Amino acid sequence: MSLRSKVLTLIAALVGLYGLANYAVQRTIIYPSFVELEREDAETDLRRCLQAIDREIEQLTASATDYGSWDDTAQFIADGNQQYAGTMLTTSCLRGLGVNLLAFCNPQGKVVGSYALDLVTEEPMDIPGMPSDSLPSTHVLLQLEEPEDTVGGILMTGLGPMLVASRPVLTNTGEGPVRGAVIIGRLLNKALTAKLREQTQVHFEVLPPLANQANLAAKADSPVKPAAPEIVVNDDRLDVLAVSATLSDLSHESLVPIEATVPRNVTAKGRAALRFACGSVLAAGLVILAALLITLQWTVLGPVSRLTRHAVRVGRTDDLTARLGMTSRDEIGILATEFDRMVEQLAQARKRIVDQSYESGIAEMASGTLHNVRNALTPVLAELDLLRQELAKVPMDQIELAKKQLDDPSVPDERRQDLVKFLELANGRAIAVARDTQAKLTEVADRAKRIGQLLSDQGHASRADRPIEWGRLAELVPEAAALLPAELRQRAAIETGPGLAALGSLKIQRISLLQVLANLLTNAAEAIISADRPTGHIVVDAQAEDGEETAMIHLWVKDDGVGIAAEDLTRVFERGFSRRGGLARGLGLHWCANSVAGMKGRMTAESGGPGQGACLHVWLPRSE
Repeated sequence: MSLRSKVLTLIAALVGLYGLANYAVQRTIIYPSFVELEREDAETDLRRCLQAIDREIEQLTASATDYGSWDDTAQFIADGNQQYAGTMLTTSCLRGLGVNLLAFCNPQGKVVGSYALDLVTEEPMDIPGMPSDSLPSTHVLLQLEEPEDTVGGILMTGLGPMLVASRPVLTNTGEGPVRGAVIIGRLLNKALTAKLREQTQVHFEVLPPLANQANLAAKADSPVKPAAPEIVVNDDRLDVLAVSATLSDLSHESLVPIEATVPRNVTAKGRAALRFACGSVLAAGLVILAALLITLQWTVLGPVSRLTRHAVRVGRTDDLTARLGMTSRDEIGILATEFDRMVEQLAQARKRIVDQSYESGIAEMASGTLHNVRNALTPVLAELDLLRQELAKVPMDQIELAKKQLDDPSVPDERRQDLVKFLELANGRAIAVARDTQAKLTEVADRAKRIGQLLSDQGHASRADRPIEWGRLAELVPEAAALLPAELRQRAAIETGPGLAALGSLKIQRISLLQVLANLLTNAAEAIISADRPTGHIVVDAQAEDGEETAMIHLWVKDDGVGIAAEDLTRVFERGFSRRGGLARGLGLHWCANSVAGMKGRMTAESGGPGQGACLHVWLPRSE
């Protein structure tokens, strides 16, 4: 990703994060305040509806008080005066009061007179649940023992809920005793609901009752006013809030549900404000993003892109004569000037390095070759020393002396027979030594030929690339093991894994890879000896792998020797470094790493630590 893309992404991310933070604040702090305010307003609207119903009950109570505190009403309760009934229990009277029911009862519950009117049709009507003859003496509307007692609330009838009020019948001065009860009621129907809607300016509905109301009046036995209903707000819809409460009747049962629907104007304005705020933040962010991008392009990104292109071109073309020539005095200009100066110094250094590289390369290759020659020459010298020791065991002087005595005629026959037997035994010994010497000399000659190949390979390497041949790693490992001295072969058992044979025939630089394997096996065997173990194991295996750009051959040599410390895993390939001590021994892995690099491969070292053994890995490109 380019620097411009990174800067653009960073600024866009910052603007986006700011927008998200602003949206989160608006959504979690500001918008909920609109919702809460709207809920409070909705609850207030419903309370106004409930208060309107309470006012209707209060008006009924006031009307009942007017009728109850009247001597004529008391006289009517006492004698059932039909003139009073003909005046008060009429359509015009109930229409003027705006009620559906007016009834007078004596203290025993007998209905002295009553009248029910349909205010819409102005026709008399029956209200189930309100008998025209008598009420139980325990009826809640008759619980008026003192002049100050009042019963008011909702009474469930066969026609639905009815607002009722009951007051005691007294004298004109409001004195007792209580002579009966005046009951006034109005059905909480559509007509009354429409009136209350107009008063409160709130759209609400009286929903169907929650229970059967046929005998509720008979169950009522207490005039105590019920507790305030609980208000429930339902905000599932986006357009309106549904606010509901369930009113209790005079029997303290929650039976009359009332629901008001309030338009969600407040949250609509809140959402509009939220959209405007988010939109303004987005617009401001885009403007800031464009301004910053233009400014950065002019002052930073453009010069940096120019410097980057110049550096890439110098790296790809290897042209150290190109110069950027930026004259600005800011940090980028100083960097460009120093880059031009660095390229100039690099060009001068290259000239010096090119002059020294040839001699250094020849010396490096010669050092590695001498190291390999020494490794190959060591077993040759050991074999020659063994041959010298074997030849020294042949009694040459005694054989010559025996021959001289046989030539002497004065030697007795018995002595002559002993000398013949001795010569026969000595000749057999000499013949066996000669044959063994011939076999060992053949092996020494083969090793000498390999040394000659090393020297020849060194000569070719100074003039041309290493030859690539078809070969099998499974056959190359035993050949490399044969280059080890006898002592090392005796102390380390070399095993080959199945992956070597599975690779089959490959194109390899056989001579170079042979010497690499010989060095790795030598290094592993010496690590086993350094661990003070009588014997050890070396495992050589390989497998084909897919590299990042090309197919690879992964070869590894694993031993159970002294191991490598974690801090030395990368240093083992340095020139002169050795985990076993001695400067000269540090040339082996260094030469191997250079040879593998020359074959376009690489080497790594792996170990669990001191005493845990080590594994040397070699990756080489696989030729098709």
